[in-house]
Amino acid sequence: MLALLSKLFDYARAALPTQPIISGVWKGDWSSADKLGPAEKIQIERSDIISFQNYEGPQEFEKRVKWLQAYGRPVLCTGFMARSQGSTIEAILPIAEKYNVAALTASLVSGKRQMFLPWDSWQTAYIDRQPAVWFQDIFRSNGTPYRQEEVDFIRQAIRSSAKPIVSKKK
Repeated sequence: MLALLSKLFDYARAALPTQPIISGVWKGDWSSADKLGPAEKIQIERSDIISFQNYEGPQEFEKRVKWLQAYGRPVLCTGFMARSQGSTIEAILPIAEKYNVAALTASLVSGKRQMFLPWDSWQTAYIDRQPAVWFQDIFRSNGTPYRQEEVDFIRQAIRSSAKPIVSKKK
């Protein structure tokens, strides 16, 4: 896998891409180059933008962001939502904004991918009921919010961070 990962970076660079090349880390200690595992070393050293996933809550998210920013490249979180782990929109987005980190959720609307199901759905079948706490997804399949407070928080965050457009009159 390590040889292929390194070759994939070589192949991608040989194509002279106009978009960033990224391979995201998701486990391990990224606090310094000497603590990286062999795969994480390749991923962090060769990615144009450092991407990661973290589902362990706000303290762990902030710690990992600080670790990754030390590598001197933009940081992108490609997965963070795990409500049952304390990793919520209200907990994570303010930290992401503080450190200028982009943060994505894996799914927006419940449906085909069933991302509202928690990781224990491999052992616990949620056939006749929904989980007490949705794992991910922000909207139900009919378009209503899973948690209205969450949608209100997102709207407020957008309003407060939006930069006004200044037009110059001629």
